[in-house]
Amino acid sequence: MNMSKSLVVVLVMSIVSMLMLSAAALAASPLISVSGVPSNVIAGTSFKATVSSSNSTASQTINTLSLVNTLGWEVSPQNTVSCNSGSMSCVADFTVTVPSSASVGASSVFTAQSTTNTAEVGSASSTATVAGAPSTGSDVPITIDAVEIDSFELSSTHENVRDMERGQDFTVRIKLTAASNAKDVEIRAFVTGFEFSSSEPISDSTSPFDVEKGVSYVKTLKLKLSDRVQEDTYRLRVIVAGRDNDEVSQNYRIKITPTDHEVVIKDLSVNPGSVQAGRAVLATVRIKNLGDKTENDVKISVSVPELGITATPDFVDSLKSDESATSEEFFFRIEQCVKPGTYDVKAVVTFEEGDKTVVATEQITVMKGDACEAAGGVVPAKSGVKIIYSPDSQDVQAGGAAVSYPLTIANDGATTKIY
Repeated sequence: MNMSKSLVVVLVMSIVSMLMLSAAALAASPLISVSGVPSNVIAGTSFKATVSSSNSTASQTINTLSLVNTLGWEVSPQNTVSCNSGSMSCVADFTVTVPSSASVGASSVFTAQSTTNTAEVGSASSTATVAGAPSTGSDVPITIDAVEIDSFELSSTHENVRDMERGQDFTVRIKLTAASNAKDVEIRAFVTGFEFSSSEPISDSTSPFDVEKGVSYVKTLKLKLSDRVQEDTYRLRVIVAGRDNDEVSQNYRIKITPTDHEVVIKDLSVNPGSVQAGRAVLATVRIKNLGDKTENDVKISVSVPELGITATPDFVDSLKSDESATSEEFFFRIEQCVKPGTYDVKAVVTFEEGDKTVVATEQITVMKGDACEAAGGVVPAKSGVKIIYSPDSQDVQAGGAAVSYPLTIANDGATTKIY
């Protein structure tokens, strides 16, 4: 009898446990999101944040929504909003006021929560960082919301650092919002600390444009890292200013690193730059290894593709990291009857066992050659000799004066002949 009671108790407890597990599975956390919290804010300003939540099971309803933050910034309405009874979803707007005493660089984490009839709680969070002091009345009325490099969002708090390679072109995408109307706003992005910035500035800027209150704008700038930038951490500085306003600025960290394999053409020298057809041209190529690895058997070649001219290639046996080398002189001759004009001289450098190639071009001007001058201008090159004489007959008298028969030998070939 006692054995039967024990079995009944165990069976009942098992059933209760299964029901509890089923109830827990049915009472899943509601779906929730928070939007409108800008990544960067200005002290003394306000912004609107929206919290939305929906049920995750058919029997679940949303009771309340709330928004709190770690720095205690004022939130209106007072943190919690009640939803309509039986709501399957609920949306609430909150106004957040950033105190004028907020320290630049301080970050406040905003946490949104929703409660349900099943006692489940959903939560989501977002962070806002103080990017500037309160406006003095002369500041440009702009907030920098986000800055991206090639779709990678940067942090003004320097929590993340963007790694980049020397010689790289990159795009800076800047999103900003106007707090009031303003005219002639300009954005400039630049990298500081580069030794040769006077001749190779790493910067770009927009043309002046007007903004309207409450409207967000996205501007794109194009920058290029010089091949001569040293490996180190730099600051990308973004400045927004008007014609007669104090600027709003943000700083972001980027780290410059070299690639494993990178050879660049530093100079392609062609001498002379203007040459008469039929004469020779000399060219030299200077290269530099900007990569981390030593490059072996670097091939350098020079050609004039349009004229079908290719000089004998040169090879650099070994080129260490950060080392430069200059090729032997390339010698090629311009054909005598080439059409006058401007032609590209092309240098090609192949390295990493032929897998990578870099190209540089210069131009030469070819002038008319003496060997192909004729009454009608330049004539095409031919081979052979012409003997030109006058077919006119002449009268000769016995014992009279001598008669002259002029003969002209013409060389129509492209090379000199001896007769």
